[in-house]
Amino acid sequence: MPVSDFEDQFSKQADRYRKFRPGYPDELFEYIIALCPARTMAWDCATGNGQAAAKLIAYFDHVVATDASNSQIENALDLNSVEFRVATAESSGLASASADLVTVANALHWFDKTRFFQETARVLKPGGILACWCYEAFQTDPQYKEAFSPIYKAMDGHWSAKLKDVRDHYQNIDFGECGLTEVEAPRMQMSLDWDLNQCLGFLRSWSACQNYIDRFGTDPTEQFYDHARSIWGDAETKHQVSWNIHLKLARKTA
Repeated sequence: MPVSDFEDQFSKQADRYRKFRPGYPDELFEYIIALCPARTMAWDCATGNGQAAAKLIAYFDHVVATDASNSQIENALDLNSVEFRVATAESSGLASASADLVTVANALHWFDKTRFFQETARVLKPGGILACWCYEAFQTDPQYKEAFSPIYKAMDGHWSAKLKDVRDHYQNIDFGECGLTEVEAPRMQMSLDWDLNQCLGFLRSWSACQNYIDRFGTDPTEQFYDHARSIWGDAETKHQVSWNIHLKLARKTA
């Protein structure tokens, strides 16, 4: 699949993606790394701005981070130890049997999964690990939850059908007959203390928000800001927000 053919949902808001997407907890990577047979090279596929790749450099001699979006790569974090490339998930350009780990952070649902799993099986060394994870909207104390309801409602109908995999928590994804065998994965969570503008910035980075803006010419996070502010309180006050991480793991068996 040529780079120009992929379903680009994030280039327009790549700067927001870099600024407002949460990082991932150390325990997630520690669990995944412990499964890897070696730590020579990791491929972070659909890296976005490099949030997962930034964690991998502490463990691997070489980290390659790819994304099909030129804009995402141009807005990547300043990580001198990471080799950033523009490439699709289904055609990485990496050598066969070269990676000990392949990671996909909140992006597997956008791929041609059959072709990506075949590419992953090609790129992984025998015994290598594929780790994919996703998360949905953040959770917060019930008293603040209603602050965002009008924004969520406005974005209904503006999601790609591919987000069904996320709503299913990746449970229905099948690795098929490509040489990858599923590995049991634990439940995990990430939590942060965020103010109102950080919460709204995160929602603004969503593909559905950009689709809404493209259709109506208005930003729902701005349209309903006063409502959110009336419930949240002082916009600079921080409250805990959390996400459930839904992890899918597989090992190359041959």
